[in-house]
Amino acid sequence: MIGLLKMEFGWGTLKAADIVGYVPMVISKDDYKDITGKDYDTSGKVDGGEADDKNSQN
Repeated sequence: MIGLLKMEFGWGTLKAADIVGYVPMVISKDDYKDITGKDYDTSGKVDGGEADDKNSQN
């Protein structure tokens, strides 16, 4: 499953914001870093999610 998520992330069909909900229930924080190349951040600020949020105030 990790390999599939990594492949989908690499293709651009998944974003970090899509994957963050799987931590820690489905994948570990280390798996998240392996897939996205970034540390898991518990603050809720995930790269790639802001553009999808139509209510975001930048």
